[in-house]
Amino acid sequence: MAPPTGAIEPTLEPPESGVTVRMYNVGFGDCFLLAFRAEDGKTPRYMLIDCGGNAQLGKVAADIVKATGNHLHVVAVTHEHGDHYAGFFYFEQTMQIEQLWLAWPENSEDETAKRLKDTYGKTIKSLTTAVEELKQAKDPSARGYSSMIEKILGLDIDALSGGDDMLPAGKTTNGDPYQFLKDLSKSHGGKAPPDDFPHLQPGDPPPPVPGLNGVKIHVLGPPKDIKLITETEPPKPCIGPPLLDEWTAFSLGALAAKGEDKLADDDKEAYVRSLPFEKNFPHRIPAEDLKKAEQAKKTDEKVKKYLAFFQEHYGFTDGKDQGPAWRRIDTDFLTGALTIALKVNGYINNTSLVLAIELTGSDPHKVLLFVGDAQAGNWDSWATSHSDLIKRTVLYKVGHHGSGNGTLTKQVKNMSSEDATEILVTMISVARKFDKIPALELIGFLEEKTEGRVLRTDGLPPPDAPYVKKWQDFINQHVKSDPSPDKLWIQYTVQE
Repeated sequence: MAPPTGAIEPTLEPPESGVTVRMYNVGFGDCFLLAFRAEDGKTPRYMLIDCGGNAQLGKVAADIVKATGNHLHVVAVTHEHGDHYAGFFYFEQTMQIEQLWLAWPENSEDETAKRLKDTYGKTIKSLTTAVEELKQAKDPSARGYSSMIEKILGLDIDALSGGDDMLPAGKTTNGDPYQFLKDLSKSHGGKAPPDDFPHLQPGDPPPPVPGLNGVKIHVLGPPKDIKLITETEPPKPCIGPPLLDEWTAFSLGALAAKGEDKLADDDKEAYVRSLPFEKNFPHRIPAEDLKKAEQAKKTDEKVKKYLAFFQEHYGFTDGKDQGPAWRRIDTDFLTGALTIALKVNGYINNTSLVLAIELTGSDPHKVLLFVGDAQAGNWDSWATSHSDLIKRTVLYKVGHHGSGNGTLTKQVKNMSSEDATEILVTMISVARKFDKIPALELIGFLEEKTEGRVLRTDGLPPPDAPYVKKWQDFINQHVKSDPSPDKLWIQYTVQE
């Protein structure tokens, strides 16, 4: 394939054998550039797994251009969150992309994917409405909930509705966060799904990379079972009665203020179930009716009676002869939207493309595991059937920036087992944007498992004792860092 216009000499030299992994410091996000040597022993082959985040994406994109000579042989995007794809929009049209790998949930022709998108779409709309209602509430705590939901949904709404908040000036998704990558791939004669090959699903071999031998890539996830996708947490003992199904319990209740007539027929039953009182309960008077009654000062006797009661005890305005307005529950049901936002975020994480990269030139074959933001159900779908790959994993890209449910520790315990040739190394793209990410308990576990070989983008903090000496020796001997003030990347090479 002819080099693209403006091609430059690449600066990231792959090892004689094995692979060099460059982890970019993009804040809260993922961006990993892998450099292999082609079978001719001279030319490189570059794979970029995700490119998103909330920090210095323009500089990261420029570094990738220099590192690869404006030529990416494979771009793999794990899932539909802006912190995994927004950085791609900083590339120019001259960037050559030969292959674009996406997971099956991005296939518009896949029936299971259609069901997932339909569910996400309805729920996202409900959550968006909940945010607007909470913003208008007089209760400061309700407005606080709206802010938290917005932070969580920022990634989801951008990804699912084509929002451009994380994109550079002048760039747009046009409703499809991957269209820019598809266009780049097509413009240089490459393959872009669904035109030339199917979206990847477990068991499918990805398209071969011309000139790259000695590397076998396994597609482990996401699972085609929606039930597994919705399992975002490891199973825990059930204490007391099971919780109501949250999709149904919330059930578009965020649209309550808009009136039941605004709901589709198939949503009305679920909506009614989400209300705090049964329909035949005598105290169940719609807030809009009470407001109208208060304004008009006339209505039937039942409403007058309850209007007076609510004004005295659960006032509307905190005015004279009225009770404190903070005691009202008009928007309380909306606060459940926070739980649902977290759930939706987890479900989308669980659609992550999971790749196991096997180096067949080593004995035993070494494996690099990239899990995106996969959570419990995704892990469970392949951990047993591919236990041999897990045992031979020598490099693990820590899932979901070090969150407690992004890594199944029982599987990491099996990585780089006793008969392996080297100790496990982990790489974690982390920024303290959310509470408990990274989870300190997980970091402690990884430090113990790897004897301190935990590479992080937030300044390479040393591990706790007793691993400081081993960690420092490992850094000095095997790890390279960007020498510029921007500290754009950390780099590690897995040798065959």
